[in-house]
Amino acid sequence: MINSGYEVFWPDGAPAEFFSSQDHLPGVVRKVLQGNHVTRVSIPDRGEVLIKPDENLAYTRVKDAQSFFQAPLSDFMVEKVRVHGVVPPDFYDRTISIRDLLWTAGFHASRGRLDVHAESEGDDGEFSVVHMSQWPNLTRVPHSPNTMRVCALLTRFPTSVALIPRLLEMGSEEVCQILSAARSAGILRSGHASSEGDGSDPEAAARAPASESKGTYKMMRSLLKKIHAM
Repeated sequence: MINSGYEVFWPDGAPAEFFSSQDHLPGVVRKVLQGNHVTRVSIPDRGEVLIKPDENLAYTRVKDAQSFFQAPLSDFMVEKVRVHGVVPPDFYDRTISIRDLLWTAGFHASRGRLDVHAESEGDDGEFSVVHMSQWPNLTRVPHSPNTMRVCALLTRFPTSVALIPRLLEMGSEEVCQILSAARSAGILRSGHASSEGDGSDPEAAARAPASESKGTYKMMRSLLKKIHAM
């Protein structure tokens, strides 16, 4: 278990566990993006991904998603390739964006742990308050039963990680899986949303003027009511 330097305690008092997506497939993908070369990443008998950074696309053929995406960095074979024209469609099962690939990898690698690797601007790997900069494409990525509810909350209200299970009445391991996927995909941010966005902070509301605090809590109660109806 990684020592993240942060502590998160769930509503039942249990401490959160941490990992780094950099130790799994996302670590390879990020290095490929820096080099900007068409690259094949594979594990024999488990799966293969062809990454085309210039097109922001990944072609995947994976036999067992959990086995492939939970594998340690050392298991992957990485090879630069030359690709002319369109990749044969009968060889790969899916074509997805690189962001969707990173979400998928973080989702499976989590195993009930929080990802501490912060790659995106505005994300320092901290967990006291987080928000999402945008929704994932839920038609293209794996997700759990409560993913939509978490996204609805965090795209609107920056929220303490430890508070999410209590607000949405869901398990902490599922929260970890969703947040780890979002962080891996680069859409999770630490702290409060930009003043240009429509996010509001339920914790800061307590420090705000009474009229502003009342309005924030009213909006949050309304949102939670809708979320619980999902």
